[in-house]
Amino acid sequence: MAKDKKAKQPDPKKNKAKDTKKAAKPKRGGRIVRFFRDMGSELKKATWPTKQELAKYTGIVLLFICAFAVVVGLIDLGLTKLLALIVG
Repeated sequence: MAKDKKAKQPDPKKNKAKDTKKAAKPKRGGRIVRFFRDMGSELKKATWPTKQELAKYTGIVLLFICAFAVVVGLIDLGLTKLLALIVG
């Protein structure tokens, strides 16, 4: 009867798998360092615009900002006049 009920012993393979999972997971400080290291390597891979391209793109952005500001200002002026006609 004692042979039928074997005491359950922990499976060494399962314990080993748990230990390797813990060892493979880096600690919090290591993850932060790895993040910045990976970020630096990705930034090195990026293609950056030349000074001429950067100036051109900056000019285009500023032009669109000014155009959008004019459009919003005209809409605001029109709605203000309309409200003055309705209320006044």
